[in-house]
This record gives sequence, C-alpha cells and structure tokens, in this order.
Amino acid sequence: MSHGKSKVDERISKNQMVKMIGNQTGIKQQDVRRVINQLCHLVIRSVAVNGGKVVLHGFGTFSQRSRSGRSYRHPTSGQTCHSEPSQYIYFEQSRSLAHNEDGEIRNYLFHGDEDMKES
Repeated sequence: MSHGKSKVDERISKNQMVKMIGNQTGIKQQDVRRVINQLCHLVIRSVAVNGGKVVLHGFGTFSQRSRSGRSYRHPTSGQTCHSEPSQYIYFEQSRSLAHNEDGEIRNYLFHGDEDMKES
C-alpha cells in the first residue's frame, strides 16, 4: 500500500481484454470478442441513438449529455467562430468503484484482485 498519490497509466486494449477473459473463463476468444462487441453496440444504440441510460450495478451508468454551442476566437486568424451543439456519451462510475485516499479501488467487483490477474 503506497501512501503517496501516484496515478498508474495502465491501459488494456480490447484484444488484451479478450485474451484475459478467455484465459480466466475458458470461453473461446472469438466468443468473448463477440460479447464485448455486442455490449458496446448495445450501449451506443441505447444511449446515443435512443437517448436512454445503461446501468450496470456495481460498475456504473452510461448516459447521454449535451454540450451547448459556443463562440470562440480562432487562434491564428483571430476570427470569431461558432461550434454547434453536440451530444456525447457520459460514464459515471458507481460508488463501489470510488477510490479511497490511497488511490486504490475501495471494493472489487471480482472478489478481490486475484480475479484481475492475467493467467
């Protein structure tokens, strides 16, 4: 346990995630990839297209947010420009994923960190 707040920039690609889940569950990687792709498609369709919410209890909520249009000055020409209003998908983590004062995740979704280790 570290006492300093250091942010670890560990990123996991979709391919790495597919391999990890396949190794941990024994499910074929092509089937894992199909499920992950379908989950992403479902979230995008439900939130971005239909304007709904996707709630994954213990993980977080995907919802749609709006960004209003604005005026800004172009840095090179100095001209006033305008951006159009836009929509984007927003993710809000659940409380169980909130970090404690040491920067560690408070509660694990996967029964501790043993399930998070790559096989």
